[in-house]
Amino acid sequence: MFNLYDFSMLNSQDTIHVSYKGPFTPQILSEIGGFINDQLDHDERTTRKLFKLFMEMALNTSFYSDERNTIGNDIDEQRVGAVVLSESADNFEISTGNIVRQSEIEELKTRCEYINELNREELRKYKIQQRQAPSDSFGGGNIGLITIALTSRNALVPVVKKLDDSFSFFRLTVTLNKITGYD
Repeated sequence: MFNLYDFSMLNSQDTIHVSYKGPFTPQILSEIGGFINDQLDHDERTTRKLFKLFMEMALNTSFYSDERNTIGNDIDEQRVGAVVLSESADNFEISTGNIVRQSEIEELKTRCEYINELNREELRKYKIQQRQAPSDSFGGGNIGLITIALTSRNALVPVVKKLDDSFSFFRLTVTLNKITGYD
């Protein structure tokens, strides 16, 4: 059984602003995005970056999650995932997670590693190249990952937990340093 107490004590030194697990519908993403824009009391530039990061990461989950809502025998097309937005003294951290096919894990990890190796100028050039490239099985997911790296100015941190021979849980975490000046 899920232990709410253990969950609430997790990262007790951080403030958790958003914690959600369920279908990533347009209405839910809009509500969480609205909360980030309207309720988080930070400078406008940080808030804009947080919103942009949340939307990119949440959209990746809504497009690529292999978990769907199931009601009775009907499988709904609403894809399911999780998101946590937390704040510490120096930064914000956004994590999203969802179930993906085992066959896609190595490609996801490789893409994240490659993106992490690039500097800002190389990321910008890579983003232009990816926009001009034909779509692959990930569609525009690569562009989303590049945008996340450019916006956060920090590394993508992918973590994979194998669930069985067919599926894994993929978590992506990114840190946004609090802006103390204009960078």
